Amino acid sequence: MKVTVTTPEAVVFEDDRVDMVVVPGAVGQLGILRGHTPLISNLAAGEIEVRKGQERKYLAVGGGLVEVLENRVTILADTAEVSSQ
Repeated sequence: MKVTVTTPEAVVFEDDRVDMVVVPGAVGQLGILRGHTPLISNLAAGEIEVRKGQERKYLAVGGGLVEVLENRVTILADTAEVSSQ
């Protein structure tokens, strides 16, 4: 599925072959896989985990919104930064 993380300044992360993404939802962690039910949710400040095979990428996010629609996950973050790990 395609995952895009955008802030008001720039696109911070984009990949169209992601297996799973875990985001800090307003009421707890949300794990999103291909075929997930469409949703829109607030994001809490925390960590986004992007899984692609055995590879993991982490982003710090300072709140915002997540939208899941037709195997696309769009994250509109107040602030976001990719981890250097």
